[in-house]
Amino acid sequence: MNMLLNFLIDTANASSSAHGAGHSEGIPTVVLYQAINVSIFIGILYWFGKDKVREVFSARLTEFHRLALETEQARKNLEHKKSDLVRRTQQLQTTSAQSLAEAKAEADKMYLSEIEKTKGQAEKVSKDVEEQIITDQQKMIETLRQEALEMSVASAEQQLKGLDSGEKQRVAQNVQKRIEGASR
Repeated sequence: MNMLLNFLIDTANASSSAHGAGHSEGIPTVVLYQAINVSIFIGILYWFGKDKVREVFSARLTEFHRLALETEQARKNLEHKKSDLVRRTQQLQTTSAQSLAEAKAEADKMYLSEIEKTKGQAEKVSKDVEEQIITDQQKMIETLRQEALEMSVASAEQQLKGLDSGEKQRVAQNVQKRIEGASR
């Protein structure tokens, strides 16, 4: 991004020096055209990319809600099993203290086992969804970066077509100096 801004500034400086540098005539028209091109580019990215991004995230949200409902159902089933085990425990209470202790231990063990299993599943689902969202987001960003780069190169080529050979040589030297300065 900094290279693009430096290129735009150098282009504007080259343009202003070719038309009498040092005069305070306001914003050069090249800069205005570049600002218009960038605005159009951003508008195009928004227009064509908003539906894709919205579609990706709405699909992820739907999947997340589906998995959340499944987890909620599993929790309800566990609560039902727990209530059944509590009922059985109360029945065993009349027979002996030892049976009660065994039933309670069994109920707690089953409950904790199911809770741990459900928590593990919920964490796995949540982690998978987050990873997928991050992956999709990175793919979308890379696609947008590639499109921006292609459009920037095309715009720069078009801007350079209108310059004479002396201006092209000055712009090339300025860009080469910027690149050498950036690589150090």
